[in-house]
Amino acid sequence: MTRQPLIYVAILTLLCCGWVVSSRPAVSSGSTVYIALGDSIAAGIGSSLPRERGYPALIRDLISRESGRIVTLENLATPGETVTSFRDDGQLSRFHDLVGRLNRGNTPISAITVSLGGNDMLHVSGRGSTDRQAALDGFTSAYPAVLSDIRSAVGNDIPIIVTNSYDLSSGDSSIVESDAWWIARFNDVIAAGAAASSARVADVSSEFAGHISDYTLAPWDVHPTNAGHQAIAAAVWRALAIDTIAPVVTVTPTLISARRMPTLRFTANDNTGIDDIEIRSSGGTIHGPFQTSTDTWVALVDLGDVTGIVTVTIKASDLAGNTVSRDVTITPPAGTP
Repeated sequence: MTRQPLIYVAILTLLCCGWVVSSRPAVSSGSTVYIALGDSIAAGIGSSLPRERGYPALIRDLISRESGRIVTLENLATPGETVTSFRDDGQLSRFHDLVGRLNRGNTPISAITVSLGGNDMLHVSGRGSTDRQAALDGFTSAYPAVLSDIRSAVGNDIPIIVTNSYDLSSGDSSIVESDAWWIARFNDVIAAGAAASSARVADVSSEFAGHISDYTLAPWDVHPTNAGHQAIAAAVWRALAIDTIAPVVTVTPTLISARRMPTLRFTANDNTGIDDIEIRSSGGTIHGPFQTSTDTWVALVDLGDVTGIVTVTIKASDLAGNTVSRDVTITPPAGTP
């Protein structure tokens, strides 16, 4: 319970924030639509430009790059939304109206994301077990029903991704009735509700573990930073499982070096972008990699006193978690180092 001041700030932030972010351009012929539902996090709050750097905007861009089609983001998210207000105060109704409009126009829906539960927890944060259990019981009743309603509206073929909640306290979820324990119980309901409606869970909780100071505005605010929204987008993108093609790495497989510190040059390409480059060596020391252009990297290989052939492995990953590895063998210069 040592994080109560932070939790209270988070409650006030979510309940009092009046921002509403909606990205609703006209649907283009031949385009697809991605629908974002939920609370302030889905509305992009916390990012410096919610319409561009909130996680739904990032997902829209990823779907567009992957599919090669125009993707329209319909963001219905409302700051402060709980699962009950989502059902009763208009967002669910607006969703049904939108789906009806899209169906009448024969406009396909590429994906739906749902971010709910954070405010349900924050409303009872710091209270006793009775209030928290009542909130959990209410969420347990309402959340699966809401997901079932969303699934019924769009049929079985549209991917629905739900996000779970991160733990601002960075606590131990095995400690009964700690903040972390209660968050884990709500996340259990999210997982069960998702399974019942053939939705997938973007594991934001695991993504944020150990990164609360980097990924959120804590201790002043509960919302994700730009980096946090990027991390949520990464979790959602992996859960969508649309991108199944690994990056392409191009490098000369053998190098006979005249120097003790040769330069290794390679390219790495991916249709949705390279997320990470990792280089390992069987000998010597790697400096880098350093990106020199959009798809080109270099690394310096300090061979030191190595006399035998060195194998350098380049591993490239994309945001969906697809990876590829390429080996380069380097023959050091002859003679005594």
